[in-house]
Amino acid sequence: MNALEQQYRRALRLYPAEWRRSNEDVVVGTLLDAAEHEDRSIPRRGEIANLVLNAVNSRLTRVPSLSRAARDTAATTALAVGAAVALTSAMQLEAGTGAVRAFDPDIATLGPFTSPTVVVYGLWLGAFFAAIAGFRGTARASVAATIPAAVASRLIADAEGMFGRPTWTFLALLIALALLVVSGSPGRRWPAFVSTFLAATAVLLSVNAQTASAFQNPFWMDAPGFLGWFPALTLAAAAGVFARRQRALATAALVVTLPFTAAAVVNGGISQAASYALLVALGLVVVCAAPRLFGWRLTLERR
Repeated sequence: MNALEQQYRRALRLYPAEWRRSNEDVVVGTLLDAAEHEDRSIPRRGEIANLVLNAVNSRLTRVPSLSRAARDTAATTALAVGAAVALTSAMQLEAGTGAVRAFDPDIATLGPFTSPTVVVYGLWLGAFFAAIAGFRGTARASVAATIPAAVASRLIADAEGMFGRPTWTFLALLIALALLVVSGSPGRRWPAFVSTFLAATAVLLSVNAQTASAFQNPFWMDAPGFLGWFPALTLAAAAGVFARRQRALATAALVVTLPFTAAAVVNGGISQAASYALLVALGLVVVCAAPRLFGWRLTLERR
């Protein structure tokens, strides 16, 4: 056994023993043939990364895949809730430029808006109306665009020293909701879709009216006890899934409440370093579990 074969077999040790007994020799042979054809004596990094990703996915075979109905219901709910968050956040944060400048006339803003995150809110609301009109592909593309836009808006706001820039915790919540939207086909049942949006908007506006906060977060993120309800809601949704009654709806409620539960934990007074570590850990969980839960396939290729 040469060194190249040893490295491939070492990577394949991450797979379950039953899988290795049936497939290891075939996979190693294929990889060795490719290496010989390319005149290589070491594995490509993309090969090893793919082997590791697929090994993690193979270890998650006991995790039940979300049905198409559950993914679509979760995507629809996440889009409605995300659009409500975007609308109410724009009303509070981006319309508060006058208050920010009154606090300090020299604070940087984006014209009449407090920060570049207004673009993210616009994309969410555009996706909401596109879904109502039946353009579900456009809605998904618009929501997908909010992910890089959210990161870029914060980086630009940091570079310009904009005081009213949203926190990373709030942006991570929006990114998590966006990932749920793109995992399914949102807006198939538009009456329930619109009703969810109106209900979420009413709740957030009601909480905002009773709470005051700093400029960087929507009021409801710092409202006493508001986010504290979400761990209980998540457990209730999980119990609903376990009971297998209205499973698609219960599963959608479970996955949509998880980002809010994470925000509740981060806002619960733990250190900033621990908050970032938690967000990174949640991101890794998504990367590892998404192929099994949502039917995604992760492939790394050298270009």
